[in-house]
Amino acid sequence: MANYADGTVNRPADHTLNRACETDLLLQRLISRDFVSKKLEFTMTDNTNVADRPRRSEAAETEASSRMAQEVYGNRPATDLSGRPCTVQPEANQFNTLSRGVPSAGCDFRSGEQLSQATGTLDFGNIWREVGRSTVQINVGSERERGGGTGVVIGSHNDMCIVATAGHVTHPHRFEAGAERPTSRSVVMPDGRAYPAETRILNMRNDQAVLAVRTGSNTDNVCHPTQAGEGYANGQRGFVAGFPMATNTPYISPAQIGGIRRDLGRPDRRHEDSPQHVVRTNITGGNSGGPFFDTDGRVRGLMSSGDEQNFGRNVSGNRIGIASPFTERMQRNYMATIRSQR
Repeated sequence: MANYADGTVNRPADHTLNRACETDLLLQRLISRDFVSKKLEFTMTDNTNVADRPRRSEAAETEASSRMAQEVYGNRPATDLSGRPCTVQPEANQFNTLSRGVPSAGCDFRSGEQLSQATGTLDFGNIWREVGRSTVQINVGSERERGGGTGVVIGSHNDMCIVATAGHVTHPHRFEAGAERPTSRSVVMPDGRAYPAETRILNMRNDQAVLAVRTGSNTDNVCHPTQAGEGYANGQRGFVAGFPMATNTPYISPAQIGGIRRDLGRPDRRHEDSPQHVVRTNITGGNSGGPFFDTDGRVRGLMSSGDEQNFGRNVSGNRIGIASPFTERMQRNYMATIRSQR
């Protein structure tokens, strides 16, 4: 069974890994069952010294972070990965964070300055203030199962907000044997309300789907599209945003793309040889469909699967994720298709 990062299917028990193993061994473990078993060799650089870059004053950064926190969290308390409110809530310039290879049950907060260092961004608080509103939570239900994942707003059309996500989030029955066909789909927008949604595009090859969310007369208030980057990413630093496990507040996972690969496909799936990004990050169930933002705040990929080690219930400490590339051209083509539909 595939280790998708949406939490909608039961996953097999994981083999114990030596914590000191290298990335190649983690990747071989990740693809040993459900992907073509080939050794993946790639180079990642981490030589960006953001400490040498000019920064805004501390007061200006704190003010920007405060505005961001109000917009993203609203009146909702930050929650851990089980969905329970954190005992200690984040301060105005703090963000819920999952760090690569560090087991966490959530409620682990990092300042905007710390995340600027971890993600390679010049001013994380300012970037998140711009892109955080475009990261949304997706709920999918059937007669006996409930699941979901994360999505990102890519445009609007008439009274609808258009959201991109992973195909297996919205259509698990098309990707997993035995999974039930969903009977309901909804998207939680920045105002905290769940709006009904329907699938308009399903791209099986790339594990992507595009939803039309019926936001009605409230579209201009809750629909905040973001922009994809040009071409495939290679080596970029940035962060993954999403709603892991049972939380209803966004988490940040510092990340770095390790280039494009075409040998991660599964022989029993139509997206066998589709291009994929290998990402150094900590993602888990619920992150599927979540955007990878680069240091300029542009979407470069949608998370698809990850290395699911067993750290205990509602704890994540993973080190590797897989993302389907998402480009400016794809965004443009998806929106053109939506506008051509009745």
